[in-house]
Amino acid sequence: MRKYETLEHLFDLAGNLSLRDGGVLVWQRDVGRGRAGDEVGYLDLDGYLRFRFRGHEYRAHRVIFALTHGAWPDGEVDHLNGQRRDNRPENLRDVPRRTNAENRRSATPGSGTGFLGVSYFGRKYQAQITVGGKKMHLGGFSTPEAAHQRYLDVKRAFHNGNTL
Repeated sequence: MRKYETLEHLFDLAGNLSLRDGGVLVWQRDVGRGRAGDEVGYLDLDGYLRFRFRGHEYRAHRVIFALTHGAWPDGEVDHLNGQRRDNRPENLRDVPRRTNAENRRSATPGSGTGFLGVSYFGRKYQAQITVGGKKMHLGGFSTPEAAHQRYLDVKRAFHNGNTL
């Protein structure tokens, strides 16, 4: 929890925001540059919707979680379907950092193979996964697809928080 994520701030936000269908936050009244009825915020470089209110910056998914549950989340707010713009309350859950990381659905933009859990290893493709803080090597494969399939099989078995 961030230091400004208090019940007082939550009540203040609730008095100035409305949640529409589809997980869309709108201003109830004119606030700073925001006009009543306008959607709240902007997309940051990571694809999350953010907004400023009374000198603090908020991520919309954390605020939507808090507004619908009556309290700020204890951990991170995970998007079940992996879509960062999908802030419908039913798509959000409060999870520890490790569970959120385990729900990753795609390779990072800088991935050499384009497959989650797969990297080059000499002339083969290597699958690896982290379970309980320990890296597990899952073998070498002739194709990135075969390595990725092995990774997914192990992920489904060991990552309880994943939704793949």
